[in-house]
Amino acid sequence: MSDIADRPLRIGVVPVLDGSGGGIYQYSATMLDGLLAIEPQPELVLFADRPSEPSAEMWRSRGYRVTPLWPQTVRRRLRYALGRILGPDRAGRLASRVRRGLDRDRERFDPEYRVRQNQTLGKWIARSEVDFLVFPAPQTHAFESGLPYVMAVHDLQHRLQPEFPEVSADGERDAREYLFRNGVEHALTVLVDSEVGREDVLEYYGELVSPEHVKVLPFLPPPYLDKVGAAKKAPEVRDRLGTPERYLFFPAQFWPHKNHLRVVRALARIRAERRVDVHVVMSGSTTADPLRASVLAKVRQTADEEGVSDLIHVVGYVNDDVMAPLYAGSLGVLLPTFFGPTNIPILEAWAFGVPVLTSDLRGIREQCGDAAILADPTSVAAMAEGIHSLWSDEGRRRRLVSAGTKRLAQYGRGDYVARLSAIIEDAGRRARLGAPVPAAPLSGSSGVPAAGTSRRHDHPGS
Repeated sequence: MSDIADRPLRIGVVPVLDGSGGGIYQYSATMLDGLLAIEPQPELVLFADRPSEPSAEMWRSRGYRVTPLWPQTVRRRLRYALGRILGPDRAGRLASRVRRGLDRDRERFDPEYRVRQNQTLGKWIARSEVDFLVFPAPQTHAFESGLPYVMAVHDLQHRLQPEFPEVSADGERDAREYLFRNGVEHALTVLVDSEVGREDVLEYYGELVSPEHVKVLPFLPPPYLDKVGAAKKAPEVRDRLGTPERYLFFPAQFWPHKNHLRVVRALARIRAERRVDVHVVMSGSTTADPLRASVLAKVRQTADEEGVSDLIHVVGYVNDDVMAPLYAGSLGVLLPTFFGPTNIPILEAWAFGVPVLTSDLRGIREQCGDAAILADPTSVAAMAEGIHSLWSDEGRRRRLVSAGTKRLAQYGRGDYVARLSAIIEDAGRRARLGAPVPAAPLSGSSGVPAAGTSRRHDHPGS
């Protein structure tokens, strides 16, 4: 190997390239775009599960060297084939069930959450001679590979709100604790989206990481949304989907914490008490996850019971070219989530000049200031009041749009790239000086991915 000090930094990025990944996909796209703007330009290697897919090829055309994340074994080829038939999420879940059946002992988490190293993965990635890896989504591959890395931590809701099943049920809490405890401890740098997110990392894992290695990199609106053409395409998209001309947009996966059911009940309350019909368009995929499918079924049932089925318009998963017109054509965006600390759809709404109703919660409150209607997410009455105002008060909508535009202008792409550049420079310097290495693997560890990898990290406003 040549002297690494004589060449530019070589950075490996392990993004989420599947659009159904929601907020993590959006965050990955923003980071991939931002890394291309760093000067001097580092060498960029994108590690992809499916390097021949169009989403990977697009980044190849922009300057990334794209390579498989895994050796192309018979097992990996079979998984790719299953992914094309079943979809990547369902194929991954099937592979996990098979793996758990063959290796049940790996499901029993060590009480200290010790690292299970994956030497096969580490050796494969090391062939690319990257100085360190960047993980826009938290993944166990980061520390199990044994290589230096930077990892984003978007939320610690399994600690903050374990009552939600998506972060606690069916072994999810243990999977997340294994992921975040080790991910934070062994990282060169931990990325968070806000000062509130930094406080949470230091509150729960402060004994494992130096405060100066937890860096704030706030979200940006994703670079791929076409803001210019979106308004022109809105009528065409509306006709194609069969949505009403006047609607509020609720862009969120159907997780319990997104709060769809209270929105349905708030619409019923508005209709009953104010004789006003508020139409809501809901996007988000459900087919890959039973919990999300059950939430959607409950939304439909509740809407039917409350007599507002005609006001709920579920369009399912939509591509980027449809998402932008849905934003641009709406009267406002709803995001009454229980999770933060900050959320990307709020920024997207502001970028499209659309007002927002969201939750009056720590983190979100700091993100929005006076640029959103903040409602108590536990109160149907409070949400009904806010939704009615968003729907009916044109003057308030104009004031919110103005405030959102000003708030968005306080932190733009140049600020994001400058922060990202400083983070990359610092991580590269420390990686070349000598990176931390995860603890010794558990006895009997093999080259297969740990079964404790969390499946549910599409948080940032997905």
